[in-house]
Parts: sequence; structure tokens; C-alpha cells
Amino acid sequence: MKKPIITALRILTGIIFIFSALSKLLSIDSFEIYIYSFNILSLPLSFLFARIVIGFELLLGVLFILNAYIKLVALSTLAMLLSFIIFLVYLIFTQNPENCHCFGDVLEISHTNSIIKNLVIMGFVLLVLKQHKPSSYRFKTAATILGIVVSLAIPFSVSPPDNFNISAYANKTSYNEQALQEYLTQKGTLQGKQVICFYGTGCRFCKLSSKKLTVIAEKISEKESAFSIIFWGDEERIEKFFTTTNSTRFAYETMDANQFLRITDGQMPVILLLENGQVKKKYGYRDLNEEEILNFFEK
Repeated sequence: MKKPIITALRILTGIIFIFSALSKLLSIDSFEIYIYSFNILSLPLSFLFARIVIGFELLLGVLFILNAYIKLVALSTLAMLLSFIIFLVYLIFTQNPENCHCFGDVLEISHTNSIIKNLVIMGFVLLVLKQHKPSSYRFKTAATILGIVVSLAIPFSVSPPDNFNISAYANKTSYNEQALQEYLTQKGTLQGKQVICFYGTGCRFCKLSSKKLTVIAEKISEKESAFSIIFWGDEERIEKFFTTTNSTRFAYETMDANQFLRITDGQMPVILLLENGQVKKKYGYRDLNEEEILNFFEK
């Protein structure tokens, strides 16, 4: 195959990986929660792993374009794509329809089409690897080192993990204590430990919080009685909320918009840990703390 074609395939492969990485970065909140949803990594480790994946894809893309260390890059790419294919086959067999985040939320493709896409890229990589000739140009090493540093730094600098600066978010969530107690009085005395979530049905971060709490709740024995949701929205939108988030359908009720906004100070989501009707912890989306919630129920 002619050299210009091989060069074009190499650069195209690099561009695809850079696009894949940047699309994940643009929807990093969804991507990190998707990783967390498999209940293999803790929430902080899911944040870290999501950014490592993005950084690694950026790095592969940059090295393909720079034509640097192609043999190592190509073999690493083939191994990564093969692992992705195995993962996608697993999703198909387990009938998991959720977006696999190959291109984040920017471009959703089916699992089957994603497998085909990976096989096509593997074909490009094999052609490049087969006909590759080592390149030498001035400042190659310096350019490669710079590419590595920048690629791995971008995900952490553009979107630092929430747990890196959780104290900055801790005091931003507020609620109206008087309005909350009025609601709890109407509801009746709450005994024991409870998690009450105030969600808007169209709120993006409420949906992401619901996904987070679904995974956290799996680690709590009394989850069915411990979690409840208060929605601002009608039944049709609530149904859509549960369907699109694929989250646990905890006991829920709807609330008049005025009362909802008065309790939450207009913020969403507001997640409260209550013990015998008294608020022990408050969270928004960013500072939702898996370890604290688990410790709260273990004590």
C-alpha cells in the first residue's frame, strides 16, 4: 500500500482517539458514573480511572499523529481495542442497553456498531504497523515527552475529580431548615436512619446523583426502607427519569413546586442524611460522599 495512504490512516486513527477522548471529557460526569455503575471501583477510584482512560486515549492519538514509537503504540492500541470488544460483547450478552460512552454523550452508538468501529480501527492499526518505518526528525523525543505530559494532564486540569477538592463543594448545598421540619412534621416522625433526595425530573445532576446512589445503596442492607425521593415533576416525567437513568426506583412522592423550592432554596439536587428526623449530613451532586454514607448506616 502506498505511503500516503498509510500516513493518512495513521493520522486518521490518531484523530479518532483524540475525538474519543475529548468527547468523554466533555461529558466526564456521565462517564465517571458509568464506570462507577459496575460497582467494581469505589467512587474516588472511578473518578481517577475515567481520567486515566481519557488521558491514555489522548496520548495514543498524539503519538499516532507524531509518528512516534509506533510499534509500541500500535500494540497497546490493539490490546486496548480487544479489551473494549470483550467488554461490549459482555454488555450485549447481559442485555445492558446503556450508552457505552465510546464517544461520551456527544455521539451515542449501539454496542454492535461500536464493535464494528473497533474492528475497523484495528484494521487501520495493523496496516500501519505492517508497513511502518521508524521515523526520525528533530526534537522527536522532546515532542513525545511534551505530548505525554499534556495528554495525561489535560483530563485532571480541565475537570479535576470532585474528591480532589470536596471541601470546596461541602458548604455550597443549602436547605431551609424550617421548611424541611414543617414537611417532616406533616409526614410524621421518622425513626432510624434515612436518606431523602430532592430531585427535579429534568435536572441533569439529579439524574447523575440517582445513578451514584443506586450503586451506593447496593452496599446497604436496609436500602429499600432507607432511601426515598421527593420529586418536583409529574408522573410521566418521573417515569422517564427512572427509565433514562436506569436507577433504582426507591419509594417516592411528588411535591408542589413552591414547597419544593422553599425547602431546597432553589437548589437541586439536595440529599439529606436524617437520623430520627434530624439532619446529620447534606450533599449536592459534587460532594456526595460514598464513604460517609456507608459509615452513617454502619454505625
